[in-house]
Amino acid sequence: MRIKKAVFVTFAIVGLVVIGCGQQPANDTQQTDKQKAEDERNKGWLFYVGGNLDAAIACFDEAIRLNPDDADAYYVRSLVYQKKGAEDKASADFKRAKELDPDIGN
Repeated sequence: MRIKKAVFVTFAIVGLVVIGCGQQPANDTQQTDKQKAEDERNKGWLFYVGGNLDAAIACFDEAIRLNPDDADAYYVRSLVYQKKGAEDKASADFKRAKELDPDIGN
């Protein structure tokens, strides 16, 4: 699944409230780690497009901790690192994303 800006903007419009990375909803026990990782990735994307790069990185870190095989999280975190000028970290994340999903970024 490719991350699309329009999808996340839509989430924001319909009431997605970013409450901070690592904070879990009340039904935490009902969510799988992959679902939690997707939530963190979505929050990270919103922080990224909003310009809060440090918060975005924190969310992507958490998403990757919860689901180490999430190519999208590595890919978008590489974009954040690139925007921050951390080329080595950006390159490492992009490489890992491509290992997990050879079609990512195409």
